Amino acid sequence: MERFRKLTRLHSSTLLSFSVMKPRLLFIIRLLISGGVLALIFSKLDLDKLAQVAEGMSLPWFAVALLIWGGVPLLASVRWRLLLTSQSIFISYRKVLDLFFVGHFFNAFLLGTTGGDLIKILYASKAAPDKKSEATLTIVIDRIIGLIAILIMALILIPLQWNFLTQTPQTQAAAFAVIGVIFGGICGIAGLLFLPQLEKIQLLKKVVQRLPYREQRLRLFESYVVFTKSWQTNLNALFISFMIHCLLFGSAIAVLRSLGIQVEWLPFISTLPIIGVLMAVPISISGFGIREGLFVIYLGLSPLGIDQEHAITFSLLYFCVNLFWSLIGGLFYIGYRHPELER
Repeated sequence: MERFRKLTRLHSSTLLSFSVMKPRLLFIIRLLISGGVLALIFSKLDLDKLAQVAEGMSLPWFAVALLIWGGVPLLASVRWRLLLTSQSIFISYRKVLDLFFVGHFFNAFLLGTTGGDLIKILYASKAAPDKKSEATLTIVIDRIIGLIAILIMALILIPLQWNFLTQTPQTQAAAFAVIGVIFGGICGIAGLLFLPQLEKIQLLKKVVQRLPYREQRLRLFESYVVFTKSWQTNLNALFISFMIHCLLFGSAIAVLRSLGIQVEWLPFISTLPIIGVLMAVPISISGFGIREGLFVIYLGLSPLGIDQEHAITFSLLYFCVNLFWSLIGGLFYIGYRHPELER
């Protein structure tokens, strides 16, 4: 019996060590992927030419890119506030904007968008202590609606620019992969819409009732049902998401102009949803390496014909635009005060 107890304690400690090491191992793997891809890309570049490209950047056009991107948090806060209001969570627009910037700040410095969302969940729960489950769900739905918007744009742009986007075996495989994600998303959305009907299955209902955190599950389910019935709110949020992506596209074009590059806008824009979807795959640190490699491949296609040095510089500058507004979010975080519900 004593031997069994020792083995049990040893097994438990081993599992605990593995559970702690697993996130670290995944982080190391993602770090190696990002570093490896970046090292491979930079090993093939003319660094002198890369420096010349950076030195010739137009600051006024880069300022335009920053200004255009600045509309994103304004619209994103409107979208999130719509979702909060649909759950009878009434927070002022200023407080919602504060929360968005705080989350965006942590997105940059927690190496991924999930960290920022967790911070937003924490602060939103404090802002709505009586509706923590509902506030948490609004952040998830906000993400889903943004993803739906970019998938719809990809679904429209990929057929329009099919010949351009499938010039090489790599880009053809990427186009088919994104199409697979789109149809998977359609099935997932259909499943989510059907979810409330599962409550009517008595056997499943009994099983679910035995699971822990019953009260929280019921609150989440009830708030989700409200979302499935709030079609006007969801459509408005989706329309705002399209506007947000248009701003992101406009900011990207301004970054290109800052490098003295003028391109056909439709082929260029058609690459952005594909790159955005592929970057969302969590195999690197905040998309580093993957983003640069994809831009080198896609911007080099005809009729864009942008060389590697300009493509890399564009990718890094476009990231810096996002990083700039993340740093602005740091100022919001420093000056943030605990928000209270406005009844």
